[in-house]
Amino acid sequence: MSVHDGFCRAVSPNYMETPKTGIFDISVDDLISKTIRQLKLARSAIIYLSLAIHLEEKRRSESRDPDKISAQMFLDGWDDEWKRKG
Repeated sequence: MSVHDGFCRAVSPNYMETPKTGIFDISVDDLISKTIRQLKLARSAIIYLSLAIHLEEKRRSESRDPDKISAQMFLDGWDDEWKRKG
C-alpha cells in the first residue's frame, strides 16, 4: 500500500503508471477515515463482548447453588474530562 497526499503523487520517485497486483494507492484522508472506522468497529466489538459476558455471568449467578459464593469484581468509574485535558 502506498499512501500519498494527492498533489505530489506524479513526481514521487516510487510512482508507478500501472500498479503491481496487490498494491493499492490510498490518500492520507482515506487512510485516516478507514483507520477511524476500524477503531470504531473494534470499540463496538469490545462493548458487545463485555455486555455478553455480563449477561452470561448474571445468568450463571441466578442458577448457581445458593450455598456457593463468588467474589465480585468492582471497577473504578472514570470521568471523561481527564481525556480531554492536555
